[in-house]
Amino acid sequence: MILELILKKLIIVVVLCLASLISLYLYFKPTKNYSIAELQQNGRLSNNKLKQKQNSNNSDINNNIKSYIQSLTDFIDKAPFRQEDTHAILTRNSENIQKYLSDFSKLVDINIMNNNNLTNDEKSRILWELFKEYNWRGEDNAFKAIIKDHLMYLKNPNLIPDITSTYSDIAKLGEKSANARHDLLEILNSIDIDSKISANQNVIDTLSTDLRSINSRNEAQNLSDMAITLLYNYSKASDSNIIQDIVRAANNNSQASLSYMNSLFKLAITDTDSNHLQSLLQSNMSQSTKEDLNHSITFNLKENGSVQLSTIDQKSLAVLNQYLATAVNEKSGDNRDLQQVQIAVSKLLSQK
Repeated sequence: MILELILKKLIIVVVLCLASLISLYLYFKPTKNYSIAELQQNGRLSNNKLKQKQNSNNSDINNNIKSYIQSLTDFIDKAPFRQEDTHAILTRNSENIQKYLSDFSKLVDINIMNNNNLTNDEKSRILWELFKEYNWRGEDNAFKAIIKDHLMYLKNPNLIPDITSTYSDIAKLGEKSANARHDLLEILNSIDIDSKISANQNVIDTLSTDLRSINSRNEAQNLSDMAITLLYNYSKASDSNIIQDIVRAANNNSQASLSYMNSLFKLAITDTDSNHLQSLLQSNMSQSTKEDLNHSITFNLKENGSVQLSTIDQKSLAVLNQYLATAVNEKSGDNRDLQQVQIAVSKLLSQK
């Protein structure tokens, strides 16, 4: 009996030790890196789509372009240090790493950017395919930053369809793809908006859908400011009003509402066309969304806020003053901050 009891205790101890070791391994196990192309494929699969071969990344790329991609890939792979030990800001790296990164940037300039044998589309395709397909390691990868910077410098609108398609696919993975989507937003943001380009609607449709599907506060904070800025500017170029769509997305997503309303208010209040601000303030908001808007107003317009009242167009000030007069009377509880903003706006209007 005693021996059996001892054996049982030993078994329990061994099981507990194994469980602890497994937990420690899972906790410290490095997070797997995924290329954007891999995230895209996972996003397609998560949406119950058939696995698709990435023809755009293989058969459609001619051998000449592949050779340029391979030369850059070889240079990265032969680095005498780990990618994950690099930093996007060059001066944060040690001298030997700085030298290698500088040589890599020069290689991109000579072989791609300043190569007169390549068209602008070919240059963009080389850098885009490398950026998308390569499995970058580390959160602050300097090689990745160099490729992205050069890609953004090209400002090629012909990339918009592929960027938005990729964004839409990886957005299905939620927070797992947030950093990759932020990179894609930065690339989109670098492209000059041309109202004549039909692909502008791709941006509007993709980002509108994404704002409706974001379901975490962190995801919203990471993406909404740039996404809403792009959506706002592209919709203006297309003579469409996206404000109501953003407000509806905020109404249906309490986790993201504050981020959405803060970004949207900053854009509307600094716009020289007061109609956009009026559209926002008169939109059909839920009570919680309206409270988030009021919080954004006080945060941005209070003393030392991010927007100076003196820089706001007079028509916009009048629209805002009318809204605040009503909002102050409606708001229950402590509304001192909102009252202070309303007093400041009224005072400024009386002086003009």
